[in-house]
Amino acid sequence: MKAVDEKGKVFGRINILDLIALVVVAFFAFVLFLNLSHQSLNSIGTIEETVQGKIITSVVMEPGYFNVIKPGMKISEDKRFMDLFVTDVVVRPFKITTVDASGKTFEQTDPTQMEAIITLEGKFIKKGAAYKLGKQEVRQGIKLFVEGELFNYQSVVIGLEVKK
Repeated sequence: MKAVDEKGKVFGRINILDLIALVVVAFFAFVLFLNLSHQSLNSIGTIEETVQGKIITSVVMEPGYFNVIKPGMKISEDKRFMDLFVTDVVVRPFKITTVDASGKTFEQTDPTQMEAIITLEGKFIKKGAAYKLGKQEVRQGIKLFVEGELFNYQSVVIGLEVKK
């Protein structure tokens, strides 16, 4: 028995064009599922576990915007609170590197900006090799939105410590 007979049917049961159309529809349904569930092919089948740790972020903004964030405040995402708290906020002048007329670089304080080093401690998710805070991936050097009841900062992760 041939795989495709003279009528164009696969194993005498289904037309080959219908089979191709069925495979294409199944592929697009799978891609739609991935998009709607906010998953990638890499994340399917990976184990998700809750880990305890510390995230250290840097936020650079105009002076005065850091008056609302205090240790003990809970972190949220999309109006849902997580098991992550602000444990330390250090506000300091923001240093920039500039070049003088002779071409030498030097560091000076930017009078229009302040830097806050915000330490967050609590539980977040480890999924495969990646760490996640809600929908956001957490790794050193990546942007992270730090949101609470009274604040919403775009920060950069400068440290990540996971307790084993």
